[in-house]
Amino acid sequence: MAATRTPHPRERQPRQQRSEETRAQILAAAEQLFAREGYAGASLSMLAREIGIHKPGIFYYFPTKRALYEAVVKEALGSIEESTLALLASERAARDRILAAAANWVDTLADRPTLARLLLHEAANPDATNTPAVFAEVGQRLQLQIGDAMREIQPTAHEGDIYHYFSMLTGGTLFYASAMQPMMSAHSAPASVHSMEHHKKLLLGMTRDFLRRLKAA
Repeated sequence: MAATRTPHPRERQPRQQRSEETRAQILAAAEQLFAREGYAGASLSMLAREIGIHKPGIFYYFPTKRALYEAVVKEALGSIEESTLALLASERAARDRILAAAANWVDTLADRPTLARLLLHEAANPDATNTPAVFAEVGQRLQLQIGDAMREIQPTAHEGDIYHYFSMLTGGTLFYASAMQPMMSAHSAPASVHSMEHHKKLLLGMTRDFLRRLKAA
């Protein structure tokens, strides 16, 4: 009697699951590459070498570099948008919701510096018409929800004040998470963690001060 062949572990995996895992692997590696090289400096050939697959394997999931970049940006921004909007939609007082959202923004970018670098690359891009629409869409939704929470504190809150607060929080976090924190971690990981916590404390202090001024206006 012929011996029964034991299926290879990979054969046991459903094809769809393997496909999803490969797509996720490509997205994760592409996020690292785009964060490091920028959109213009990155290439699918570089990505294929880093992952260890052939370029047609990438084209199966993403037909162009642009399609891959937009998928990376959508996934990365989607994660921070979902968690931030959930905090802003909670039942807590408006001040506490805003502080929680600000803390989440800082924590997420500190834990995922590649996202901070992607945002920083786009901020420095002189051709805004070439920026994926998802950047503006997510930014507008977050700013709108933060603005609504601020108007619970002060119904006459000026749109310009809301915009500039959002800009200060975003800019202060992006530069630190993408540039300053890596410089600190090169010397000492504990020092980097302590420095990030101190930076977060200062940003939240700025937020509290802004909200006090807003309420008193």
